[in-house]
Amino acid sequence: MTFHDFSFNPRLVDGLDAMGFSKPTPIQVQAIPVILEKKDLIACAQTGTGKTAAYVLPILNNIVSSEKRQLNTVIIAPTRELAQQIDQQIEGFSYFLGVSSIAIYGGRYYYCNAWSFDRTDCYGYNKIRSRRTSCTR
Repeated sequence: MTFHDFSFNPRLVDGLDAMGFSKPTPIQVQAIPVILEKKDLIACAQTGTGKTAAYVLPILNNIVSSEKRQLNTVIIAPTRELAQQIDQQIEGFSYFLGVSSIAIYGGRYYYCNAWSFDRTDCYGYNKIRSRRTSCTR
């Protein structure tokens, strides 16, 4: 089985090819079809088995296949480091898609225009004890 077998958007497959991904891992083979059908999933796998790609790839595919291009996904991670890793993975996978992401975590201010998928003027900031993310149209 290859990533071509999932019927992903061709631009997403181009991104996978550019990153050197050719064959999905067992967790990806099991998880991707379920998420492509927009069903909920709870899965468990060891570190380094491709769990991030298992849920990010179908999410990206659903975003580019949707008629409305807007903020539609929030991924919550338990640590700053994991949030940054997920953001880097999304950046790589979505290189040819025109989709953007940003990791927002405590301790720093962020002002951006690329936070939402439809390029709405947005800003997000987190303080150590209070968190706030705001979007305005």
